[in-house]
Amino acid sequence: MSMSPPSSPGFRSEFRQLRAALLQLREEHCALLDCLVDLRLLRPETFSASMHRRRFEAALKSSPQSFEKNLLDVLEEPAHIALQSARYGGQHMMTALKATCRSMAHKLSERAPAIQEALTWLYVCGGSGHQQQVRSSVERLDPSTGHWEALPAMAQRRFGSSSAVLDGCLYVCGGSEDQQALNSAERFNPARGAWEALPSMLLPRIHSSALAAHGQLFLCGGHNPSVLGIESIRACECYNPRLERWLPLPDMPNCRMAASLAELNGVLHVCGGFNGREALSNTERLLEDSTSWQELPPMSEGRFWASAAVLQNFLIVCSGNNGQQVLLSTERFDPVACVWESLQPTSRLRTGAAALTLAGRLFLCGGHDQHCVHDTVEVFDPDKGVWQEAHPMLQRRSGSAGAVLGNQLVLLGGNDGSQVLNTAESYDPEEDLWRPLRPMSKRRAGAYATALIL
Repeated sequence: MSMSPPSSPGFRSEFRQLRAALLQLREEHCALLDCLVDLRLLRPETFSASMHRRRFEAALKSSPQSFEKNLLDVLEEPAHIALQSARYGGQHMMTALKATCRSMAHKLSERAPAIQEALTWLYVCGGSGHQQQVRSSVERLDPSTGHWEALPAMAQRRFGSSSAVLDGCLYVCGGSEDQQALNSAERFNPARGAWEALPSMLLPRIHSSALAAHGQLFLCGGHNPSVLGIESIRACECYNPRLERWLPLPDMPNCRMAASLAELNGVLHVCGGFNGREALSNTERLLEDSTSWQELPPMSEGRFWASAAVLQNFLIVCSGNNGQQVLLSTERFDPVACVWESLQPTSRLRTGAAALTLAGRLFLCGGHDQHCVHDTVEVFDPDKGVWQEAHPMLQRRSGSAGAVLGNQLVLLGGNDGSQVLNTAESYDPEEDLWRPLRPMSKRRAGAYATALIL
């Protein structure tokens, strides 16, 4: 069949006829596939696999290659190959590979700790920079290279927000933007590399206490200056990701902000905080059926902004402020005996310290008193019931962000008494040694940091 010249009217007519014939063939092709599927003579996935195989064979024929090893062979090579595969594929790819075959699952299980470490990166978000300008920016540290990577910013700048990690996602709730309390919330999904907007909270909140437990995110108390003046909030709520909504919880007996919230024996406990007039010593727990709060024995003294951690199923609370001064005292709550016990006090007055738990011990790093910012570090050993000095940090820091990354502590930013910092350092407890890390791209004080799996 001879074709007309491309510039002639006949060519355009022939092109339209061919295009119409192609569209008709596509329509008939789809109809034929539907009939074969309806008659159960063909499965869509079988057809797709066959098409993929034919295209791959055609590509291989046009560009011959030699494939001597399969993916399982690669995973049996030196560990760094499997780890790099995990890093670039991410958690979802590794889960899919485990489901591929038993041999693959067995091979990946053998290297599970190393793969999880390779997939864990350090995230830091928000905080304030020069002249206390609140940030919405986010970045993360790749431990294998030591480099920081900029991530999409939060939808809003937030000061005094509450953060927690739930189901591998970072949740940031409430806070204030330009002195206005927020009821908005968002979460960062590492698998998508993006922030996702959440339904609005039931109440705007600043400095509420957040905790992820039982597959939900709990928010207790807080402050809303535009409505309550200096009063704090007694209302609580929780976010259920399965229902994608915030659910109301019973009000606490006491209004409180900047309180300590912890889970003991599967039950939420809240202690201390500030009600707008005074520091609180009250302790309460949410009954297992979530119908009401039960009042418990109070702490020995009122405190807010305290450092708290759960160690050996005891709630350890130390330092904090009683409204007039920073405290040295440390005490722990026994949920079985339902009593508070006084422990050895810390050796230094410190507020704004980073409190982190690692290897069953509580670390207090930096902070400041009325005279200076500290570079000192204290470690509480629950077996001995005493505080001990650890090696000082490389830099004085107050209001720094801290996180546990593998078997090390990492501190980020903060204030050294004269400026906001962008520096970072890590601590190895076995060597009792701090090492410098590559600085962040932004100066941050009061930021939130956490380790998340890609």
